[in-house]
Amino acid sequence: MQSTATGFVTDINVPFDRSTAVASELEFEFIELFMEGRFARTAIERDRETYRDLLEQNDLDLIVHLPFSLDIGSPFERVRDASVAELADCLQIASELGATKAVVHPTAAVWDKAWDASELRPLIVESISRLTETARECDIELCAENIFGTAFTLAEIDALLEATDVSMTLDTGHARITGYTGEELSSFVTEYADRISHVHLNDSRYPEDEHLPFGSGTVDFAALFDTLRQCEWGGTLSLEVHTDNLEYIRASKRNFDAVWQSVE
Repeated sequence: MQSTATGFVTDINVPFDRSTAVASELEFEFIELFMEGRFARTAIERDRETYRDLLEQNDLDLIVHLPFSLDIGSPFERVRDASVAELADCLQIASELGATKAVVHPTAAVWDKAWDASELRPLIVESISRLTETARECDIELCAENIFGTAFTLAEIDALLEATDVSMTLDTGHARITGYTGEELSSFVTEYADRISHVHLNDSRYPEDEHLPFGSGTVDFAALFDTLRQCEWGGTLSLEVHTDNLEYIRASKRNFDAVWQSVE
């Protein structure tokens, strides 16, 4: 397997200095900054030097998770344009902090009784195309995530990959909720390994999107890691655990290391 970097997604209730300190302690290569709440773009811009210093002091690279409360698939053009513009500004400040990748949700926040997914997909494709170009100008790789129950679940995301140059973030929990078995997920990874740049290690007990500590759910990570190894994959892996208790990140790293090393 090619060189693979690991990190974890920040929680909005944990100060950045605490997250970066634990990431360094656990020898992660990067941290994935979730740009919502206290980490919204405007807050980061006011304190950008502190963010730079913490990343440098802890010898960490940066990936960002763009805010998903925006509506890049809105059927209303002005809403869609404003959402794309805000995410473009997020990419700009992320670039200033040295981010290498940015995760984006290719979704629309609409009333599903009024708008069919088939109507929304072309709008999302247009927005993702625009953001991919902006990210390229910022020297950032944009990675669209498969989101269950939306226009681009794992079952439909091939159309987004074919229509744009965007890379992909594979979310393991979202794949489970969409109905993918371990074998089916391995088949997907084998087919699209060259487009999957980033993976969210989201453990859960089907069919809930729980984001449990790694190893606490029922996702077959050993099979996934074995497939990645066979594909000679060299992307990035983020532990995505919904917790403000960093002890669960420590436990997740121990469990991850054990499974990862077992397939090397």
